[in-house]
Amino acid sequence: METVKDLNSTEENCERVSNPCHESLKKGFSKLQSVLSEMGYNSLKTGQDEAVMNLMLKRDTICIMPTGFGKTAIYVVPARAVNMSTLIFSPLVSLMKDQVEGLWAKGYSAGQVSSGQSVAENNKVLTDWESGELQFLLIAPERLQSDKFISTMKARPPEFVVVDEAHCVSQWAHSFRPDYVRIGDFIDTFKPDVVLALTATMTEEMEGDVRDTLSIKNASKIVYYPVRDNLKFENYTYDLTTIRHLLNKISGSTIVYASTKKATHELYDTLKGSIGGGCLVYNGGLTPDERTTNQNMFMSGEVRVMFATNAFGMGIDKGDIRAVIHIDLPGSIEQYAQEVGRAGRDGEMSRCIFMENAKSINTQLWFLDTTYPDSSVITRVYQRLKQLSSKDGVARITNADLSTQLGIDPAFIASAKGILISNNIITSTKSKDKTAKLKLLDESDVIKSDKIVANVLKYGYTVGSHIEFDLDFTAEQCVCAVSTLKTKLSKLSKAGSIIYIAPFRGNEVKLINDISELDFDLCDKKRKQAKDKMLDLIRFLKLSSDKKHSFLVEYFK
Repeated sequence: METVKDLNSTEENCERVSNPCHESLKKGFSKLQSVLSEMGYNSLKTGQDEAVMNLMLKRDTICIMPTGFGKTAIYVVPARAVNMSTLIFSPLVSLMKDQVEGLWAKGYSAGQVSSGQSVAENNKVLTDWESGELQFLLIAPERLQSDKFISTMKARPPEFVVVDEAHCVSQWAHSFRPDYVRIGDFIDTFKPDVVLALTATMTEEMEGDVRDTLSIKNASKIVYYPVRDNLKFENYTYDLTTIRHLLNKISGSTIVYASTKKATHELYDTLKGSIGGGCLVYNGGLTPDERTTNQNMFMSGEVRVMFATNAFGMGIDKGDIRAVIHIDLPGSIEQYAQEVGRAGRDGEMSRCIFMENAKSINTQLWFLDTTYPDSSVITRVYQRLKQLSSKDGVARITNADLSTQLGIDPAFIASAKGILISNNIITSTKSKDKTAKLKLLDESDVIKSDKIVANVLKYGYTVGSHIEFDLDFTAEQCVCAVSTLKTKLSKLSKAGSIIYIAPFRGNEVKLINDISELDFDLCDKKRKQAKDKMLDLIRFLKLSSDKKHSFLVEYFK
């Protein structure tokens, strides 16, 4: 597979430079008012205006603004005014769908490439982009591992790259996505005219990571955090009776944030029968379909209360949320501000309630320990991957299996691998291998004459005591779906007729540098900074409501 990294290292390359273009700004100014009119705006808001001017000037920009402030307009306006082909990296399929439909509603040519569409639909979108029919293309960063996508970008590189939820670039963010790191290689390779990093939350440490990773070290930084006078901050002592009373007293939509999946389900199971307006759960443990259904029901008002982890957030553009309740301590002031910022976007009075709970501090300390594992954990994970790697440095093992072998919690494994990835010690890519293995235990004619087994024996090849075969090809020969093939083989395996070993379903890890290249002192520094931030949050939460408002405005300057 040809990756962005491969392109960047094998082709003649020079450092990307973002130079302001005054002709571009002049062109943008001449069309600005007509673009605002077609979008239904009279003018830009404070903060939006400075960002749009920067981008029409083709100056790289980091924009930090509250959730619901109108960040989409910040890239749509300059893209339309200057007429730039625009690629938007977005983290959620549901968010991409909403954004594309919003662009369609204004008559703009836009498309998405996502797991929510068929292969044919995605290929059609890429063809339309390559032919110049689309101005806006939204993708998840995981698509950077796709040969088809890279080929399309080589044919028509984007002039404008937008990284939405840019804090995901940073290993030190609470929602780090390793594939976001590859965006920097993409930018280095295809050299767009201008790059925009958008987020509602970013610490100083995250900002450094974003600048370095996305190759936008000299980007302008625009921060706008207005006073939200319609938000009332309140503290209560954690108690289920109090939570039940508050939820029934609040008349509108409400989000209740908890730190763990377990806590969201416990609250739901305990309170679901006593809350008016209905309630649901949202967390990373649900299937994609379950999450989508629950989110849609909350957004449409079919249910009033959502018990959620911080997985419920990006793309929640609902103006009439009347309360956000935290029953656990968030990870930082930035995370807290982002989550309470989902309340009262329509300008009506809304409540931001924190339930003081001593246990939640221990939970958050555990999260910090797993996010910032010590050097011994990182080293053990690296050494085990090295032991398991082939001659070309590739190891094929899931986090769950690593956890079992090393006796380390899977959360520590995931964070350790994330740190190794972000520090360029290893790479991790989804395995595309469809090679399965079969061993005959029952060599009777009945088993050998089974259509599926017969085709495996005919087209597979012997490796040791097993027969290796390609699932897709074998299913094609059997004229059946791959799922049917796997189900039949699993049944034969359970019956003791064969041993069936499914293809590897995890990520392939490739060792590219030695662990001696990792700065463990920096890891220790980040851990300390995170703990200091948690203490800052605890002190902040003890402030009165009016002081919280002034603190946040000053904090985000």
